Amino acid sequence: MAQLISKKALASGKAMCLIEANSKEMLELKGSLHNVYAFSAKSCKINAKIIGMGLNHSVKYFEVPENMVFKNDTKNPVKEKLRISCQIIKDDSKTFCIYIVHKSPELS
Repeated sequence: MAQLISKKALASGKAMCLIEANSKEMLELKGSLHNVYAFSAKSCKINAKIIGMGLNHSVKYFEVPENMVFKNDTKNPVKEKLRISCQIIKDDSKTFCIYIVHKSPELS
């Protein structure tokens, strides 16, 4: 995993960070160095569950935490497909599944 080397507060209210990452991690970015988000495993505080279905629970589903469930307040709900993407990052002891759920669902 990448490591934060230094950070500096800027006058614009942003911070400039120097991050050290190995070449394998840089290859996983596939040349995309814009809109890169930093997170820490220690900041993951929401409990989540994996649901097993099928014969010997061979199919696994990530349960969406209650605070992320989209609720439709209208009496006539519109069936919408969510735009979701995922990235899986593995290290020696952990697997990170990072899901991106767009806030404005669009029909596909």
